Amino acid sequence: EVLVSVREYQAKPIYVMGAVTTPGEFIMSQALTAVDAILMAGGLRFNAADEAFLHRRPEGSSLSPTMLAGSPGVARPEVELVRIDLKPLKEGRFNDAATITLRRGDVIVVPSQVIEQFFVVGDVVDPRNYMYTPGKQLMASQAISWAGGPLRTAKLQEGILVRYDEQGNRTEIKMDWGAIIRGKEQDFPIQPNDIIFVPGSAFK
Repeated sequence: EVLVSVREYQAKPIYVMGAVTTPGEFIMSQALTAVDAILMAGGLRFNAADEAFLHRRPEGSSLSPTMLAGSPGVARPEVELVRIDLKPLKEGRFNDAATITLRRGDVIVVPSQVIEQFFVVGDVVDPRNYMYTPGKQLMASQAISWAGGPLRTAKLQEGILVRYDEQGNRTEIKMDWGAIIRGKEQDFPIQPNDIIFVPGSAFK
């Protein structure tokens, strides 16, 4: 009886392009999955889309990784296109599509998605800028909760919403954040680059 085990694989180039920390060519000297390749590329950037694309090219293909990255979701002749759900990876979980074993010349493209931001400043637990996906409706009360909610010293009834129009003109609107949180006043969806100011005893 003879037992044969593989001690080393022949080096094979693979490519990870798009919204990863260090995109480029990587040498696969052992069996790797799509998740392994993304982690080799430094992991996902904050603006990575929820879906990646694996392009499996035939030997000698003239399609370069850069060409495939330019239109990642487009199926091309003789190229197998596999969609990879990245939501489990973003949440620290794995799924079957992300554990596909890679082959020589495979190209993984992680598209970027547009990210909007808003700001919560003043007497809240975590004042800073927050990112959200365009098209998602986010109410003002939810935005304050993202910041951990108001501190005990917050003067919610003296709040201010700072909003800019398309021409960059600034408008300041007085807000009673406490009444909005309690449902006494109408809640409203925030817009990109809104500034939610929650004053407190330490703020002028």
